Amino acid sequence: MMENQAGTKCVAYCRYSSYGQNPLSIEQQKHCIVQYAKMMNFTIVKWFTDEAKTGTNAKRDGYIAMLDYIAIHYKELSFVVVDQVDRLHRNVMNYYSFKKDLTLKNMDIRSVKNEVEDTVIGHLTESLAVSVAQYLAEVTGVRAKQRLMETAEKAQHCGGTAPLGYDVRNGKLVINQLEAPAVKEIFLLYNEGYGYKAIAQELNRQGYLTKKKQPFVQNSIRDILFNEKYMGTFIYNKAEAKQKHGESAGKRNTHKNKADEDIIRIENDHPAIISKELFFAVQEKLSAKGSKNTSKDRSYLLRGMIHCKDCGATFTGDTSTSGKSKKKYSYYRCPSKEVGKCSTKKLNRWILDKLVTQLIFAGTFAKKSATKLSSVLNQKIRKDEILNKKLEMLSKNIADQERKLGNLTNTLSVIDNEITRKRILNQMDTVNANMKVLQDERNTMESLLARQYTAEEVQEAIRILPEYIRTHNTILTRRWLQAHVHSIDVDKNNVEIKFS
Repeated sequence: MMENQAGTKCVAYCRYSSYGQNPLSIEQQKHCIVQYAKMMNFTIVKWFTDEAKTGTNAKRDGYIAMLDYIAIHYKELSFVVVDQVDRLHRNVMNYYSFKKDLTLKNMDIRSVKNEVEDTVIGHLTESLAVSVAQYLAEVTGVRAKQRLMETAEKAQHCGGTAPLGYDVRNGKLVINQLEAPAVKEIFLLYNEGYGYKAIAQELNRQGYLTKKKQPFVQNSIRDILFNEKYMGTFIYNKAEAKQKHGESAGKRNTHKNKADEDIIRIENDHPAIISKELFFAVQEKLSAKGSKNTSKDRSYLLRGMIHCKDCGATFTGDTSTSGKSKKKYSYYRCPSKEVGKCSTKKLNRWILDKLVTQLIFAGTFAKKSATKLSSVLNQKIRKDEILNKKLEMLSKNIADQERKLGNLTNTLSVIDNEITRKRILNQMDTVNANMKVLQDERNTMESLLARQYTAEEVQEAIRILPEYIRTHNTILTRRWLQAHVHSIDVDKNNVEIKFS
């Protein structure tokens, strides 16, 4: 072991876990390490900290940053200083692996409260301290799991973020009226044959966000479709925990489930967002062999609405090329025609789409004046439940941020420690930035609700809307058409359009 020298250079590491501790623990550890360093004539050249991180594995940003720093500067360093050895690791294998790596770099560990002598008894004491730390961590983990199971058996939410579409109130899931429509849309779209990517794109187009206020990506759709909570069923202990060599069980493996007898299920525990019928219809599609929801004719507006009167088949959308220019032509066709069982002609896609949308608009708006329509539109916008709830939620979030800023300001006024003051000032900057974003969103929402559309604007919208709908082929456009078109029946000579 190396002897202490004047100004011996060291790095220091502090950590508090997510269970039973708080950020003040970091300041207390730093204070003890500073006093110890003065006594030992150590110079702390770099501090590393991890907040609310378990010591049972090495996946900690501060710890990893310390390893990277040591790898570069180890020739200048002598020790890693901690308040207690369990701050470094609560896993014996990981602790001694770290210690061995330090030894190869001619470094060692120094602990304020677990001073270890370079003797047989000293090494035994160190080993006991680390083993006890692992034992206590495992006991704490078991007790925490037992409490979660007890909570689950009472059908209470067991911590963590509520699923999209829900909030937690008094330990129970309640519907979040702003998020629930996105969940309904996900299930309806998948049931209609759309894949994860198409669903994510449509949700983003409509302005929906995930629970973390981020745009949807296709990976975020799958878990929602499998979640039984959306039909009102409380479920706990369903997913297997991931296990890696040398580490305790960590995150859940949502793609692998436990046996049914190990899963807690309580039906009709909380309000459902999705009906059981729709949920199980989606599960059937998810489990169907080779089901990928990638139909090539999904972009055709009238897909599924056109029927052949001669053979009874439903027309599909298709594309072909013609001539040297390889110009593409899109059309609807009877699938029986290709196998020689039907002689009904193909229908030009663009002509039929345009005809149907124009007829619907003519029937819908012909007898209504633009003045009356603008009045109805403005009333609907002012009374729109989702927009008003969003405005209410934004105002509540702004008030929460203002309270948080006030608390931080009061705390700052009584703190002298420069490190703590700097941390509080950084938190205040973050809160102010969040408030600015929220206030901008609220101003936009208030402007939208206050907007008054004139008769002239509505008249212009009616004029251009049929072409816009035909060319901007969205999921909502298809639903609008399905609401107005009962069926389109085709034979060799006629096309009969029946409206709802």
